Amino acid sequence: MKPYTLLRTLSTKLSSKHSSCTVTPWPPVRTAFDNWFESEIEDLRFSSSINQCTSAKWLGKALDLTISSQKMLIRSMSNLRSSQRPIDTKMVDEYLEDSVQLLDACNGLRERIDVINQYIKSIHIALHWIDESNEPSETAIRRAQSALSLCEAVERRCLELEKCGSNLRKLGEKISKQSYVTKEQFVDSYNDGDEFKEAIIGSRAMTIFVVTILGIAFSFKSRRGVPLIHLHKNSIWENSFHELHKEAKEEFDKRRKDGVKAMVDLDATASAAKKLREVIAIRGRSDLKSTAEMLRKTCIELEQRIRPFENKVNELFREIVEVRMGLFETCTM
Repeated sequence: MKPYTLLRTLSTKLSSKHSSCTVTPWPPVRTAFDNWFESEIEDLRFSSSINQCTSAKWLGKALDLTISSQKMLIRSMSNLRSSQRPIDTKMVDEYLEDSVQLLDACNGLRERIDVINQYIKSIHIALHWIDESNEPSETAIRRAQSALSLCEAVERRCLELEKCGSNLRKLGEKISKQSYVTKEQFVDSYNDGDEFKEAIIGSRAMTIFVVTILGIAFSFKSRRGVPLIHLHKNSIWENSFHELHKEAKEEFDKRRKDGVKAMVDLDATASAAKKLREVIAIRGRSDLKSTAEMLRKTCIELEQRIRPFENKVNELFREIVEVRMGLFETCTM
């Protein structure tokens, strides 16, 4: 073969080989959702030390971000309809199917909040009888003891609400096994800035994660840990989410192994209630008032911190319903 013929042949083969390769633009085109979500997750991670992720304050911030991610998904749907681009029907069907379980999980959180409110009410009744006079009568002490026994019954009732956590664990495992976006589709998405794909994956992962840890946090004793959620880390926000999930899981699992309540605010009240039961059982009148006062302080703090969650969970429920309606509308256009 002549030299120039050999060179021409090699050139043709090389051109053919590289023509099928997709070149990822650098830096990649980041969607508005990717920029926003990564920033919000990082703010959540560093808003306080991660060992405070079991506090009501941190959990409230996490729930706020979950609600906002659903709102961003609704916005991305509106942009998708305006662009008249094709929609990934498989992805939509998966979300619609899973959102039914997320709505059930929201109802489960409502039940748990109701249980905690019953617990707080029983404590207030017990404290009422102890506050009856400077030296509560034996009858008043027995009534306080009876009210505190109701607290123990309420704690046991929480164990009956474990099904919600089991379903969400299965959803987390399902996400880990799914691959909505192949490597080639991912490159294409970065080229056209497919915000909808990122928004539906991100809002779904965040909702499963936060609803799950809330279910654990609102339990007096949970048998389950935080489920694993593995994402493919195609987007910048997925790396941040992975770190957030990892750090929170470690802290929740540590508290479970230590045998303490997952949420520090609930644990403080439950510990104070247990101490008062012990004091009453031995009729330790010298410590009765001071122990009751400590329980009152932690109970009031718990009541104040748990109150906003009811409205937030209701708002999340409404946002998921609105997303479902929007997806139905988008698919029928």
